[in-house]
Amino acid sequence: MVLLSFLMLLFFGVNSRPELSLRHMALPAQPFHPKLSFAEYQKETATFISQQHWMMQGKEDTVLLKKLTPFVLKPAKNCPAGTTKPFKKGILLTHGLTDSIHNLEPIAQFFQSQCFYVMTILLPGMSSRPGELLNVHWQQWVSTQQYGTDQLLQKVEEPYLLGYSLGATLDLLQASKQPVFKGLFLITPAIEITPAAAVANLTNLVSWYDPRFAWLDIVPDEDPYKYSSFPFNAAYQMHQLIEQLKVSNTALLDQIPVFMLLSKEDSTVNSDSSLRYFLALKHPDNRAILYERTTQPLPARVLQVKSDLPDRKILSLGHLGLIIPPDHDMYGDKGSFASCAHYFPGNMDAYKQCKAFKEDYRGETTEENLAKGVIRRIGFNPFYADLLQQMKLFIKSTEPAQSAVKLPITDPIPTPIKAPINATIAPPLPLAPAP
Repeated sequence: MVLLSFLMLLFFGVNSRPELSLRHMALPAQPFHPKLSFAEYQKETATFISQQHWMMQGKEDTVLLKKLTPFVLKPAKNCPAGTTKPFKKGILLTHGLTDSIHNLEPIAQFFQSQCFYVMTILLPGMSSRPGELLNVHWQQWVSTQQYGTDQLLQKVEEPYLLGYSLGATLDLLQASKQPVFKGLFLITPAIEITPAAAVANLTNLVSWYDPRFAWLDIVPDEDPYKYSSFPFNAAYQMHQLIEQLKVSNTALLDQIPVFMLLSKEDSTVNSDSSLRYFLALKHPDNRAILYERTTQPLPARVLQVKSDLPDRKILSLGHLGLIIPPDHDMYGDKGSFASCAHYFPGNMDAYKQCKAFKEDYRGETTEENLAKGVIRRIGFNPFYADLLQQMKLFIKSTEPAQSAVKLPITDPIPTPIKAPINATIAPPLPLAPAP
């Protein structure tokens, strides 16, 4: 049934879709050489981006290039140093699908302020042009993640990982085969996506007839740091990666504390599956934050935050922006960018209204929200300051002095929690089964 629906959508919808442009043309994914030093990797990546990015194409744009190139942040000199390696604590940050490291910059600065050595990597297929995703393979993402991990382990004694969506899936896979990490920060992890992704590679059989068959979304790519156009191959490779996670050794993950951040109204990944995955993990220091409109009975280690803010016309949070502060110049409360591609090209009146910042509400693009009026997709977290406080508490719980005494799995963090505005902590229930 999924296959039939997929093919009907493909064949009956292609003729009404926009034409492709240069940015949609196929491009081999950035070549990757695992023996490069990190400085060499940064240089090669910057060269590739400057030559292939659809807004640069060889033109000099040092500001844009700097925000897309993998970076390192070192802790302040008064932070504790390592005894056998240069730095005591360190973290590798990995972005999501169609995304870039630009969106990781605020959270990177937070970890730097907490005395972490911070590294970022750029996954193949991203930060050039959407057409690069036509040829990318999930194995390239895994190899790049392994490279970043290897580089981090050379520098720090206490390694952590943070991943967003695809990046969180890669972190889980990495930790399941190399359980050396002090903690995992998983932001909207992709544990399950639409079943249609399993057959998305069938577009290769017909895309020779019309290249538009290779694309799920053909929309304006107005954000220089993120693709809006989306090829079917990206969904298929994401499905393949998730299949690898399903057969990984999850027992090893029980050795590592996990901090998970979710939105119930996420329209990109299945948040229910992500929550079940979290609840099946058994480390006593695991903690999660779930943004949702209505609370539900959950164990105390899941902090539930009511995400609708009627006075600000915010209906819910979603997949975007959970680690973006409200004062962000581009995606923040008064930012310069409006995320409206969900209306293109089917409802151009709503698209123009949204792009003019004249939306009725901000929130996730769920059916329930879209039925209420014109929705601008929210790109920041109104509870960002409270989130950072909870992350500080989690980091403290992973340190030896805090983790020496293990509490029952349903107990909250041993440090008193200041709950965010609109937050409730539900009574504990039995664990849900693993997905």
